[in-house]
Amino acid sequence: MFLRNRKNRQWIVWLCCMVIAVISGRLGAQAYDFSRYHDYSDVERVLKQIERSHSRQSRLISAGRSIQGRDLWVLEISDRSNGKPEEKPALFVCGGLHGDEPVGSEAALYTAWSLLNGKDDAAFDAILESRTFYICPVVNPDGCDATVKHPGRPHVRNVRPADDDGDGKKDEDPPDDIDRDGTISMMRIRDEEGMFRISPADPRIMLPVSDSTTREERFRILVEGIDDDRDGEYNEDGLGGVDLDHNFPSGWKMEFEEPGSGMYPGSEPESEAIIRFLVEHPNITIVVAYRSGEHVLYRPFDHLPDKEVPAVDMHVYKRFAEIGKTILGVGMKSGYPGDGLNSKSDAKPKEHRPESLAVGSALLSAEPKTKPDIRWGTFIDWVYKDVNVYGLSPSLWTVPAEYIQNDTLTDHGTRKLHAWLKFFEKEWDGAGFIDWKKITHPQLGAVEIGGWSTFHLNNPPPGERLRILCEHQSEFIRELGRWTPQITVRSIEINPVQILKEPTTAVASVDDRGRIIITKRQTKIASDAVLAEVKITVENVGRLGTRTALGAETRYSHQPPRSVLAALESRDGNIEIMTVPRVLRLGLIEGTETKDTAKANKKSAKENGKKDEHEEPHIKSGKWLIRMVGSGELILRVISEKGGTLVTRIPVRF
Repeated sequence: MFLRNRKNRQWIVWLCCMVIAVISGRLGAQAYDFSRYHDYSDVERVLKQIERSHSRQSRLISAGRSIQGRDLWVLEISDRSNGKPEEKPALFVCGGLHGDEPVGSEAALYTAWSLLNGKDDAAFDAILESRTFYICPVVNPDGCDATVKHPGRPHVRNVRPADDDGDGKKDEDPPDDIDRDGTISMMRIRDEEGMFRISPADPRIMLPVSDSTTREERFRILVEGIDDDRDGEYNEDGLGGVDLDHNFPSGWKMEFEEPGSGMYPGSEPESEAIIRFLVEHPNITIVVAYRSGEHVLYRPFDHLPDKEVPAVDMHVYKRFAEIGKTILGVGMKSGYPGDGLNSKSDAKPKEHRPESLAVGSALLSAEPKTKPDIRWGTFIDWVYKDVNVYGLSPSLWTVPAEYIQNDTLTDHGTRKLHAWLKFFEKEWDGAGFIDWKKITHPQLGAVEIGGWSTFHLNNPPPGERLRILCEHQSEFIRELGRWTPQITVRSIEINPVQILKEPTTAVASVDDRGRIIITKRQTKIASDAVLAEVKITVENVGRLGTRTALGAETRYSHQPPRSVLAALESRDGNIEIMTVPRVLRLGLIEGTETKDTAKANKKSAKENGKKDEHEEPHIKSGKWLIRMVGSGELILRVISEKGGTLVTRIPVRF
């Protein structure tokens, strides 16, 4: 009889739909697909699917649009039932600054998926209640999409037309697929003055000429193509654009010093969108930007030596290095030549990579190195130097160590290249290296085409390798989520100071030593009043301080980090806040991990000209004077851009 009623049947259908929605929200739509790299439309679909399945914990935001009009999607992940996401300490994770490194986009996208669809982790669920994660899988959507769809023609930069050779024309001499195999590879041409020779260990491998007097056959190497503009140069003005990882303000250099840096810092819509997003979200405390080409964890600086990193921040980076070693199995170093934390090999200058060879091979160098290779205008330098945020850049991929260790060649340089060949043969079905073959070039005559594939050098094969890499990165981000600052109210004390029976009231102020000074003025009052002191103690129970040490110095930062604020408000007319100003500046509060180093450094013992009465730099206090007639309620707000916002109700009765 119950089911015969139409309204009852409608209720049952509605209830079933709700149950299905709840189950799908808990389990996620489907397992993550590691069998291929996701193009832009795939990334967009996965992000929207996450948002639909977890509408209470995720929100999709467009930070801006690329040159070709694609959205730079940022997935906000936070438990909104426990406060506003922008009022919680946050992490920002991104990939795809370079279009030829979709592995970074996969790591970021999987991290977004796994934070809500991964293993049951009650401890991490508590992290989501008090923290926020912003994840932007693809910063360069045009370049990444072109690379994933056409791996043989990887696109490092964005797609803005550029005049790379200064002849007044843009993109007029790009690489050409002469042999029409779908891949832009390399050309080797016999040349008595060439800078390369064939390796005696393997004829596929080309090595730099070490001695200008060598009698070995010499070659010059070019990217596959022709001289389209007939200026005597080959492929010197390719498609696009600006290298987004050199388009940020800190240490930015013009094009003649840093090719691909753009017209000015933030000149590109993609980099401008990321700059605006971080500036508009000051709750971000750690930034992780994925890259590829090595298997190492980078930290700032790329353009300044380690002496510019304060001791407190270096301590934090060393702790991050320990986490990277444990979870990712990698060491940490800065990009600046000569700096490093873990090994002597870190002090070697990075390999110079001429722009003309960037499309064809990250392992070849056609120019002798004359000076250290400094990276200018990089993203992690900007977030650390100017935005008061710890920056990390995991470089996700290079040839697996076991292939180098098991190789029988003794020369280390040749050994690594030979290990790549073995890896490609075993795990990439032979892709990754194109065997040299002779052709007749329309302009150069007899040449050989072949060599390395940048896409396969920078990205692991889909499947098990990609899955393991992404899972490790997700675990790394989860751990970093536990390191953010976290402000709590340790204690609240209300102590009566004086009972007023005269028709007077008092006005309080705080002197330079933090003492409350009471003065009187003639005012009629209706009944007895109580003067009381309200004292609070605020503690940072998070591991990081409410700013970086570099930001506290404000030597570089364009905007000094804001103090932790405490404000007291009255809910009714029975309580009058007499302290002026009512909003107290508590200063910058260290975390449990930084307090000892800060104390030893003796630079954080004083802030804002006032000495903290606590010895521990992760604890601060403040006090107000109130006048009460009867009972009432106070509202305490503690606001920290990077440590969160707390609101506490205080009932007061005398």
